[in-house]
Amino acid sequence: MNIKPAQLFILAFALSFSSCASWKTVNSIETTGKNPAAPAGIYKGTLPCADCEGMEVKLFLKEDGSYLKATRYLGKEEKEFPEAGTYTVNRRGTSLTLTPVAGAVQLFRPEEGNLIQLDQEGQRLTGDQADRYILKKTYTDSGLEGKKWVLARLNGELIDPAVAPRPAFIQFEAWTSTFGGNGSCNSIFGPYLLEPGNRISFSNIGSTMMACQNQKTERAFLDALKKADHYSLTDTTLSLNNDRTAPLAVFILSPE
Repeated sequence: MNIKPAQLFILAFALSFSSCASWKTVNSIETTGKNPAAPAGIYKGTLPCADCEGMEVKLFLKEDGSYLKATRYLGKEEKEFPEAGTYTVNRRGTSLTLTPVAGAVQLFRPEEGNLIQLDQEGQRLTGDQADRYILKKTYTDSGLEGKKWVLARLNGELIDPAVAPRPAFIQFEAWTSTFGGNGSCNSIFGPYLLEPGNRISFSNIGSTMMACQNQKTERAFLDALKKADHYSLTDTTLSLNNDRTAPLAVFILSPE
């Protein structure tokens, strides 16, 4: 068979590219964050710090391969330092790389649903505090969080909009694990915790101190939050419940 010089060059290039591609398939350590194995979710933890009490870190790995990160230096800085970028996971799911818009890459190892921080060579950090270099995955529920829920029924009774000074509602923010809303008079706020099995708990519930003519609804609403230990959910309704009683509070999803 007669092969012209131009054809020979193309054939050699194709073989070279095939060999290179094959090597990358076997040895590549990076895939996009869209890989189903990528551990998308929210992770939190307090990492060791050389000149502060600890680094409080929140990390949000998005499904599209991007991430948001916030770091607060305990005992030194009250403000949070934000960071954004992209992340990749190797094909075996044993290494995760954060590539910020500005700054050095950070390496982690996904392990048992959490992220273990690694050094720049991809090795486990050592020392007395080695077991503290961990970000734990926070349980979240996209059906519940990031939406506005308007109170419709409290302790089995319908809420009369004409009686309450303001519409009572609640919203859950997964990034901060805090809720906010209105009790029908005052703004309400505080941390919450979600656990598997639709478990929920509220703690350190706070509110503003404005006086209203009728605060019966608000007092009962706050009491319901203190007693709630699990919730049930449909596309348009939320119910806060307690194992020992009927539903404490029922909410309707706001179209806002």
